[in-house]
Amino acid sequence: MAVEHGNRHGARRWRVLAADDDPILRELMREKIGPEFDVECVEDGEVAWNRLSEDSFDIAIIDLNMPKLDGFGLIRHLRQTPKTVDLPIIVATSRGDSEAIERAFESGATSFVTKPVNWSLFAYQVRFVLKQGESDRDLRARLEIAQTGSRDKSFLLENIERAVSALLEGVSDTDDAGARLPADNSSGNVATDETGSLSRVAPGMGAPIKELLYLARLSNRSGRMPEDGREVAVHDLLNGVVLRGQVDAAKKPVRLVCRPTLERGYIRAAMGELSDALSRLVRNAVEASPPGGTVEILAHRQQDGSLVMTVRDNGSGMESARLERYLGPLYSLKQNAGDGPGIDGLGLQIVRHIAESYGGRLLIQSAKDRGTVAGIWLPAGVVRFEQLEQTA
Repeated sequence: MAVEHGNRHGARRWRVLAADDDPILRELMREKIGPEFDVECVEDGEVAWNRLSEDSFDIAIIDLNMPKLDGFGLIRHLRQTPKTVDLPIIVATSRGDSEAIERAFESGATSFVTKPVNWSLFAYQVRFVLKQGESDRDLRARLEIAQTGSRDKSFLLENIERAVSALLEGVSDTDDAGARLPADNSSGNVATDETGSLSRVAPGMGAPIKELLYLARLSNRSGRMPEDGREVAVHDLLNGVVLRGQVDAAKKPVRLVCRPTLERGYIRAAMGELSDALSRLVRNAVEASPPGGTVEILAHRQQDGSLVMTVRDNGSGMESARLERYLGPLYSLKQNAGDGPGIDGLGLQIVRHIAESYGGRLLIQSAKDRGTVAGIWLPAGVVRFEQLEQTA
């Protein structure tokens, strides 16, 4: 990824690492390459590898014939490391050494320059390679997003199909036994409407289908805000979430606490959607909390004007591998263990998609035996605040 730097005029500056064992060429590289470049020079491939591993650069200019670690070995190391796998690399070699240039390209070089260097043209070449590298990275990022979206949609369709198949199988079994059902249904044990019959023959399957369809609609929005959004008071939103969560909390029992804030905040959003997202976090927190525990709900303004709404519990926490799966791509989720319906982590994916549709993020921090803090961060563009007057 390109590193942003600026000079005193605010112009874009590129970070360059030049590796060459010739001290004269290193000095010329600093002086001749151009004012928009910050050039750091090292004398061998081993030092270059250490610097590129520990710091961030926009491009590397590498001499092929260096001590300790030559240019070919350095390029192979860089291309095998995720941090530098797409770093633009220009190799420097003697004029006419076509075999070395071919080996460099096979190792992963981006471009080459021959010695002696034509400095008036070299700066243009470096700029071209940098811009081409940015275009390539942008293309790869877009392709990765498209592939992830395709795999997520396949995941949704496969699981919807699985759930519907289970329902249809249950309906078929009911039809086979239908003649034996009593004519009097006054006891209420047999559902008389269509949706009720499905609930009887395949208990619990209706909810996963609804969840999957809901997530499919959110995914299809591609991160866009809902059209029916309006200004919602954060205070009203949180109070409504607390009221919705009281039933589950009372069963545990768990105490729900909503902390007040000195600022009145407003969100431009669909009230029902955000309320559903926060309620899901509250349900998770109540379920994770021990009897007699406390779930704390809080909203606070960040220095940049953004808003964070958090739900904290004092449960056992989540393992890092499980948390990474929940926050990763949709297709990384797993079917619930056992014969029960549902997909582990599907609710958090719904919350994540809702947050992202407002330009926000789902944030989760969890530690073993220390509980979990889950929150929704919303950018300043969709929130505003009014300072409340403090009484003496």
